[in-house]
Amino acid sequence: FGGDTERGLRELRALGDGPDPWLRAAGSAAAGHLALNGGQLDQAAADLGRSRIGFAAIGDRWGLIVSMSGLADVALAHGDPDEAVRLLEEGRAIALGGLHGNFADMMLIKLGQARARQGDSDAARADLERGVHIAERIGEKDDAAAGYLELAELARQLGDLDRARELVGQALESAEANPARPGMTSIAITAY
Repeated sequence: FGGDTERGLRELRALGDGPDPWLRAAGSAAAGHLALNGGQLDQAAADLGRSRIGFAAIGDRWGLIVSMSGLADVALAHGDPDEAVRLLEEGRAIALGGLHGNFADMMLIKLGQARARQGDSDAARADLERGVHIAERIGEKDDAAAGYLELAELARQLGDLDRARELVGQALESAEANPARPGMTSIAITAY
């Protein structure tokens, strides 16, 4: 978080050598997400795969979901929306099976994105609209803004440019009102 990504990755990966299985899995998950953010897809897949195995071995559902969500991002980056949908549906089922319902609902935004890449506009829109509604209700402004951008892209693809502009405006409004929230800078840049 301090900006020294290389040091962060080294230290997170060092957790993998420790005796605590949760720290090993969590270190791999965090390293995988950092690698993903840096565009290192193969490294992200390796780290997130290790974290998924580690969290599964100790029965940590939250960790499994975090790992699977990252692996879904890798699948989307590799142009495999079917695998992304499979991972997100599996992760969402785990969340619905005992974690807080809002966690499962927030996954709808990423699931909608993956469904859109599959070409299933109706299912994508339904997931995105529900996810955005819940994100707004519980104050997850960054997730809501990301959902608005995905909905705008769907509207643009369907030729509804007025609706697309409206949705981009909603994303930008949320980003500008909450500049300290993670991800809002990239959302604002995308919206402009």
